Amino acid sequence: MKLLIMAAGIGSRYGGLKQIDSFGPNGEAIMDYSIYDAIQSGFDEVIFIIQENMIKDLYEKFSHNFDGKIKVSHVIQSTEIEVNGDVVSRKRPWGTAHAILSSKSMINEPFLVINADDFYGTRAFRQVTDFILDSKFENEYALVGYRLGNTLSDSGSVARGVCQTNGDGFLSAIEEKTKISKEGDLIINQENEEKEILSPETVVSMNFWAFRPSIFNHIQSRFDEFILENSNSEKAELFIPNVLNELLRLGSIKIKVIESVDPWFGVTYKSDKSYATSRIDDLIKDGTYPEKLWS
Repeated sequence: MKLLIMAAGIGSRYGGLKQIDSFGPNGEAIMDYSIYDAIQSGFDEVIFIIQENMIKDLYEKFSHNFDGKIKVSHVIQSTEIEVNGDVVSRKRPWGTAHAILSSKSMINEPFLVINADDFYGTRAFRQVTDFILDSKFENEYALVGYRLGNTLSDSGSVARGVCQTNGDGFLSAIEEKTKISKEGDLIINQENEEKEILSPETVVSMNFWAFRPSIFNHIQSRFDEFILENSNSEKAELFIPNVLNELLRLGSIKIKVIESVDPWFGVTYKSDKSYATSRIDDLIKDGTYPEKLWS
């Protein structure tokens, strides 16, 4: 299987490329630990989704770590899009749905998708890998879900895909909420003038997906529609939950929600770094990871 890592973000709130920043005791990035977990789960290739100006930094940081352990490839998430014969360009990537679509020519088997700057946990990799390999249906996918209360930042708002499930543990709807933050003892989403209170037990997506190649055609058709409407926008993005929610409504796909028993942590703001670093230190102390991850 292949592991697809979305690493093309520009890190505007972090103030730099958090994808390659050091968090472990020997300079390891957060995604080093995800790749280590993927190797332990039997993956044979990791594909980085990046912007073209990241190639040099990415390979200088990571490529020597994986010699003889896992194949390393990359794909460019271009910010240039052709619309009706004209090329539209902007600085910001076009969203997570477009990021996944960028890898279409490189994948013809079940695959996992993760964010570069999120830590997901060893058991979560095993759980979702087992499910997607056991599933026999071309339009059946999986999502690893985490509790909202464990995925927030003390430094500002975050975006999360809020999940609704049916009695069988399959996703019935997912909604991307982009302004979630703590307000005293409450968790609030405020994308307009009204405040929405969310439960800390709410299951949310942290972009840990298991897909089959059928997802590419689904994304392509919806991205074509999106870009026609938003080609002049500097900020509009097509998120993967937007695509999946429409497919769920139409009954075109099924998505199993696998609730993780592993802790999640990640970085949105620079001030999140110290917490993420301490969590990695704890995982090394309890024996989950070796102190020197690559040797």
